[in-house]
Amino acid sequence: MMRLAGKVALITGGTKGVGAATARLMAKEGARVVVTARSEGPGREMEAELCRSGADALFVPHDVSDQASWQNVINAVEKRFGALDILVNNAGVYVSKPFEETTLSDLDLILNINLRGVFLGMQLALPLMKKTADEGQAGAIINVSSTAAMAAPLHDSIYSASKGAVQLLTRSIAKEFARGGYNIRVNTVNPGIIETDMTERAMEKMVATGVFENREAAVKALLEPYPMGRFAMPEEVASMILFLASDESRYLTGGAFLVDGGETA
Repeated sequence: MMRLAGKVALITGGTKGVGAATARLMAKEGARVVVTARSEGPGREMEAELCRSGADALFVPHDVSDQASWQNVINAVEKRFGALDILVNNAGVYVSKPFEETTLSDLDLILNINLRGVFLGMQLALPLMKKTADEGQAGAIINVSSTAAMAAPLHDSIYSASKGAVQLLTRSIAKEFARGGYNIRVNTVNPGIIETDMTERAMEKMVATGVFENREAAVKALLEPYPMGRFAMPEEVASMILFLASDESRYLTGGAFLVDGGETA
């Protein structure tokens, strides 16, 4: 059964990691997929890959921190598909520093992408999602948060703050949309450490700055809180996003859904 047959899904940060895995999985499940990212080259490659698989796919260049860029994306979605059923606010950045070394530039970067981007996405997508919902389709917004919203790791002060803000914003909007009868559910997915390029770069930086002696030591330390003893794969996070986007989760809103290998247990 095609779990998203005929639905239109917009995925930010959709060219790598969790975003790319989500785009592929949603396309496989019958969705018409719009992926966005800053870099046009990888974006066009993802669009071509999805189209080769038989999906109806579109790439739109996108800066999630910019209101005009968001409006351009929504306009492109409406022009191409006339509807929007699913919004996945996946784009994010990571900064890990001791608090004393954290700069205002670091703070601005984190909040502009991780929080402002989610806020703008929900606000500017809402008119089209409400129109789609009014025509009988239930809508779903999935914001990618983190276990850092619940238990802040060492040296992750501003990253944890941004993801905690996304968590509470999601809960508040979920109640507002439900009581307003919008027929749009809003949830977060909260992964632990995922095996992505971002994680690899973070470990390389930790080794380069002397936090850990080598990559093996970094992996061992980072996995210590995880009873399952490994990083999550992007596809495992994508599976949870798919569930929350599908009608199988039609009574779930305002929730935080962990994909963390037991980290927060």
